[in-house]
Order: sequence, then C-alpha cells, then structure tokens
Amino acid sequence: MNVVDFTHPLGQKISVIGGGGKTTLAKALSAKYAYKNIELDYLHFLPDWVEREPEDFKQIVSKALKDSGEKWLVDGNYKAKLQDYVSSRADMVIWLDLPWFLIFRRILVRSCKRLIDRTKVFGDNIETWRLFFSRNALWWWYITNRKEFFEREAKFSEYIPPNTPVIRIKNARQLNNFYEHWIGK
Repeated sequence: MNVVDFTHPLGQKISVIGGGGKTTLAKALSAKYAYKNIELDYLHFLPDWVEREPEDFKQIVSKALKDSGEKWLVDGNYKAKLQDYVSSRADMVIWLDLPWFLIFRRILVRSCKRLIDRTKVFGDNIETWRLFFSRNALWWWYITNRKEFFEREAKFSEYIPPNTPVIRIKNARQLNNFYEHWIGK
C-alpha cells in the first residue's frame, strides 16, 4: 500500500473508504473543490432499506462514474459487491482507518440523532426504532463483526492498486488536521 502524508496533492478521482465520517468528509471535499460526489449508500439502498442486486448496483455505479466526468469523489466500501471497481479507477484513496470504538460511538450517536429528528437517509429511508434494535442495525454489525474490523487492512489492501496514493487517517487528531489543511475548519 502506497501510504502518503495528508498534505499530498489530492487526486481528480478519489475513493473515500473506511468508517467514522466518510460521507461528511466526501461532502466537504466535494463542496470545497467541485468534485462530483457519489455516495455509494445512496445508490445501494432502495426504499424501505431494500438492497440493490449486485449486478444492478455495479451498473448504477458505472453510470455514475461515467456521468461524473474527470473529477469525482466516491464514498463507501462495498468491496463484496464492487471488488476493485471504484478503487481501480481512482487516482487517490482516502482511508478513514479510525479506532473501532470511535467509529462505533459515531455510528451510535448518528443513529440516535436520526431516530429523534427523522432525518431521511439514502433517498426516502429513515431510521426506525425497529431497525435500530434489529440485527440489521449498523451499530450491531460493528459489534458482531469486530474481529473482521481488525482484519480490514488486508481486505482493503487487496482492492487498492499498489501505486495508488493512500492518505490513511488513523485517529481523530489526524482527521482534524486533514480538515484544517484541506477544508479550513
């Protein structure tokens, strides 16, 4: 993996992977630098949290990349469904490799906030109490797949081309420094 400093020039085609703030970071970079922002969760989920079929999902992602021209930013993981489809087309990867507890806490807080204010996510979907207490809840996935979380480097490395620069952000301080440098916050 070709890890570079967070001050390395940003690419024209960026894949943001990992957890604990991908979408927020992608939206901030897209707004500041005029990237076409492609949120994989938005493309993946149909109404009522129905997941698209893998081939349909790949076709929609392919169309989104083509329609975005030469300057895009994709946030999301979906390695099982897309393999290296996005990362092999990216000229930079930003990996939010934050500690498990930080990601878990952010997901839990975000879900609770969405439950209270009924924020629409990924189209017209909303978080419900039923979903929050189900085995399909994202916070539950992080608990039950904790071992897989700690093996993520090998899994991500498999899908990132060796020469693609990777900005790897490993803690909240580094993330804040990245924001200060690139967004000015």
